[in-house]
Parts: sequence; structure tokens; C-alpha cells
Amino acid sequence: MKETGMTRRVDELGRVVIPKEIRTILKIKEGTPLEIFVEGDTLLFKKYSVAANNKQEIKNIGKTLFRNTGLSVCFFDGSEKILFLSQEEFNLNFTDAFFHKFELRQPFECDKKSCLEMFGVEKFAFCAPLIKEGDLIGIFAVFSKEEISFADKKLTMFCCDVLAQQVC
Repeated sequence: MKETGMTRRVDELGRVVIPKEIRTILKIKEGTPLEIFVEGDTLLFKKYSVAANNKQEIKNIGKTLFRNTGLSVCFFDGSEKILFLSQEEFNLNFTDAFFHKFELRQPFECDKKSCLEMFGVEKFAFCAPLIKEGDLIGIFAVFSKEEISFADKKLTMFCCDVLAQQVC
């Protein structure tokens, strides 16, 4: 564990404020779910990921999407973790522009220029959010050297809908 040198007091309602610097670094915003772990006298908070608890289902849907479209497929869980990537050699760098789009909870597409700005790759992309009961669970992104067809976009959104029915 990394020491921060920061201390906070518990208030009368049992709350502790996480310092803004730490929230910024870890991208913890209002409403971010946190898991709480206790070991001895150590209290540990970890960003909770519904998607990480359903990794096998995500992998199965991702493989199906890759097999049926031939496009590079990535599933990103929102806490800076890639849970599925169809091609190991495919390197992605998520930028602040991506996180801004991600938080809008709407499908979006990128041309080569905006894809380079968001992911660090010169390809076209289509991203579809996985939303369950109003919560943003993650996002499926498909990438291609060519523009992505309407059918492949619809299939990507369909895969998100199917997965939303399966996740806890």
C-alpha cells in the first residue's frame, strides 16, 4: 500500500471525506460505487466493478461480436480496466476526451482523427454503453480501418443489450 500522508476524521454520521487529490487521481466521482474490505485494523476501499464480476459473460459476448463482425473488439469497464480485447497486439490509450464521451451514456462513433485523440489509434470506432438499471457498467468499442457499417453498429448495441440482461 502507498502512504499518502493525509489523515481525515470520521464525522458524527460515520462519514470520511476522500481528499479531492485522491478522487481526481482515481477518477472517483459522486455516485462511484466502492467496495469495502477489512483485514485486521486495515480498512480498504476499492472501486466496485459489476463488469469485473461478470468477466466470463463479457468475454463470451466479445468473442461473438469479434467472430461475427471481424472488427477489433474491446470491453472497457469504466474504471480504466480493459476486460476483453480481441487482439493482444492492439494497444489503446484512453484519454480525457474518451472519458467525457463515456460519461454521456450514449453510443458514439469516431473517425480516424477523433479515434486517434481518444484511443491513440488511427482507426474508425463505434462505442456502445452497457447500461443496467440506469447504471453505466462499461462500454463495448469496435474498431476498423474502414468506416463501421450500420449493421455492425446495431450488432454491437444488441450485444450490450444481451449482456445487460445477464449481468448482476
